[in-house]
Amino acid sequence: MLVLFALAGEYIIYFFGISIEALEMAGGIILLLMAVEMIMEGNRPKSSGSEIVDYDIGIVPFATPMLAGPGAISLVIILMKGPIIAKIYTIISIAIIFAMVYIFFKWSAVVSKFIGAKVMKAISRIFGLLLAGFAIQYFIDAILALSILK
Repeated sequence: MLVLFALAGEYIIYFFGISIEALEMAGGIILLLMAVEMIMEGNRPKSSGSEIVDYDIGIVPFATPMLAGPGAISLVIILMKGPIIAKIYTIISIAIIFAMVYIFFKWSAVVSKFIGAKVMKAISRIFGLLLAGFAIQYFIDAILALSILK
């Protein structure tokens, strides 16, 4: 999904009349909400796992909402707005992330037992803080691009 939006995202937002600045603001807000949830709870953000049973597993794969959700999709589209080298780096980054996610999912039980619950909560809060920084930066970039602030 991320590769699809990396390649066609610019055309999709153009079709719907959405500016890149509006996408930066929306993506920043979504990422900020996820970050606040990570910081306040100390756990990973809740996905639409067991609460929603109406979905068909064939239509909505297990981890899609978190791995390729609105925050990730908006981030990929925003990163693809630069020069060709930025686009190449974005595609390569998606491939690296796919490999890392596979490895983390494959070894998650072992790592979880080794690290422990308290350290996992602390790591989640630290990454939540970093995610909040990214979110605010996207929002600031959009405000500066719209010349609201100088």
